[in-house]
Amino acid sequence: CAVFLARPLAALPPAAIRRVLTGVVRGSRPAAAADVLTWRTAVNSVSRRCAGHGCLQRSIAVVLLARSFGVAPTWRTGFRPDPFTAHAWVEAGGAPIGEPDAVAHFLPVLEVVPR
Repeated sequence: CAVFLARPLAALPPAAIRRVLTGVVRGSRPAAAADVLTWRTAVNSVSRRCAGHGCLQRSIAVVLLARSFGVAPTWRTGFRPDPFTAHAWVEAGGAPIGEPDAVAHFLPVLEVVPR
């Protein structure tokens, strides 16, 4: 269900995605890294797009799935300027989950943090 719901959300403008996810995570506790990795793996296992180059849909789906358990990871989008690459990912405990080390060097543009 999370993957299915994430697809139309990923088609929204970035500011709208942030507004929706801000509402989704409102009232949640931060998610544990191990749980976020489990949910990210589950999302990848049911969607070829999410397992491949669908980072935006994948990251949104992980947030939605985590929220169904009462918690939420931090959701971020950002870019690397040279060579230009945009990316969306989730974090727990201040670290990207299931991402290559290069994501640590991306410049964040949007974020939604559970509070």
